[in-house]
Amino acid sequence: MFLWAGVIITFAWLIFGGLTHFNAEQAFDFSSAGNPLTGKASWFSAIFFAGLGQASIKTIYCYLGYYNVCHLGGEIKNPEKNIPRSIFISIAGITVLYLLMQICLLGVIPWKEVKDSSFIVSTFFERIYGHTAAIVATVLILWICLASLFSVMLGYSRIPYAAAVDGSYFKIFARLHPTKNFPNASLLILAAAGFVFSLLFKLKEVITAIIVMRILIQFVTRRWD
Repeated sequence: MFLWAGVIITFAWLIFGGLTHFNAEQAFDFSSAGNPLTGKASWFSAIFFAGLGQASIKTIYCYLGYYNVCHLGGEIKNPEKNIPRSIFISIAGITVLYLLMQICLLGVIPWKEVKDSSFIVSTFFERIYGHTAAIVATVLILWICLASLFSVMLGYSRIPYAAAVDGSYFKIFARLHPTKNFPNASLLILAAAGFVFSLLFKLKEVITAIIVMRILIQFVTRRWD
């Protein structure tokens, strides 16, 4: 809850800053967004759909947290009601927050500058509130990264644990912390594996791989089952 509060504060600050400094004409002006080869508008062209595909990978990744609650099903009160409720609230909440965030960014910073920026949120706050605010915003972005990592590890550490308890996986993953009663062995092993991957690959490559593996393993194979 403490980490979640930091995430909501960051989103709220960004949206408030964007709405109070919003330039509607700039936010919805894509008249110069054309095909880089021909200079003409590229809506519904091959380049448009290629760009849409690339953007969709990151967008889908942003929504994947909706079913993290399913990994914790054995620890949730009234799971038959609270799991579906959590999923719908999560998807609706992310949809609203992300749309507002993106529109606010475009209303303050031109889209051409947005697409070339590697630190767009820091630039956004610096543009509105100055350098000190940009530093604070950068710290809050790191806070969000920590909260995301915490949530992912919290959920995924339960999967090998549950399999091990059922006798379908290595017994070491069934170990619980002696006093805190959480699967500490599973958590430490997954964290170590994740750390190695973070050193070997770039984040954008990992995100793409995650999406592809999830589609193939969870959806394509399930379809054939």
